[in-house]
Amino acid sequence: MLDNKLSKLFLGQAKLLQQQLEKLLDKDIHPTKKSNELFETKTLRQVPNFIIDSSQPPREQMVQIFNQSTPYFYSGLLFELGENSRKCIAAFDQGVFFPLKGPEIDLDFIMPDMNLVEVMKVQSEKIFASLEKLNVIHSQNTDVFLLKPHPQFAILVCITLGDPWLKIHMENYQKALLKVAGDF
Repeated sequence: MLDNKLSKLFLGQAKLLQQQLEKLLDKDIHPTKKSNELFETKTLRQVPNFIIDSSQPPREQMVQIFNQSTPYFYSGLLFELGENSRKCIAAFDQGVFFPLKGPEIDLDFIMPDMNLVEVMKVQSEKIFASLEKLNVIHSQNTDVFLLKPHPQFAILVCITLGDPWLKIHMENYQKALLKVAGDF
């Protein structure tokens, strides 16, 4: 009889513990990121001044520049270019910067040959699909641009901005990149 009471007490406590664990597991402690409705890109009406620590190696300087680009675009990826490779070393999304260490982000495209003053508008459906899977592109109205401000680095940025402002925005961004990246 005592064994039966202990069994029921133990079983009751085990059920209570199980219910509490289920409640904890139902809570999403890492909610999926929803589109930040409050985030708006700043429009570059003039050339921004990026501040970098020139005592740092080129990779760190480029990461500093890329980090300061976050207010001007919805999202972006920074690539370090090797002879036959590209490695994504940083990203940002809606104003939040993410240095990347570890596995490479796999994008199914070949980095085009570009000179340092070129800005390419990405129009490939295959690249768009790849970027959408990574949540880099949030809207079908997004324009994606690829810039190569330094022989060792390429930047891919995404923005939704009307045509008259978009051209000025991208020209000013490119000028700012070339002004600082050309020095290291």
